[in-house]
Amino acid sequence: NQIDNTWIVKPINLTRSVDISITNLFDMIIRLPESRSKIVSKYVSNPVLLEIPEIEGNGVKFDVRYIMRGAKVLH
Repeated sequence: NQIDNTWIVKPINLTRSVDISITNLFDMIIRLPESRSKIVSKYVSNPVLLEIPEIEGNGVKFDVRYIMRGAKVLH
C-alpha cells in the first residue's frame, strides 16, 4: 500500500529514542546490515481507540506487540 506505508526502525538494545528512524522505503529496511539488529514496526496512522467511560475524550491508544524472526534472508 503506497498511500500509507510508513515504518519505524529502531535498534533492539538502545533506549531514549537513540538511532530511531522513520521511513516509507521498505526496500531500504530489507537491505539493513545484519550486524545491526533492528525492530521494524508498521506505523498505524488511524489506530483503534479503546473507549473507557472513566476517561474523557475520543478514546485511549493501546498497543499489541509481537516479534517475528525470519528463517532466511530475503533477496
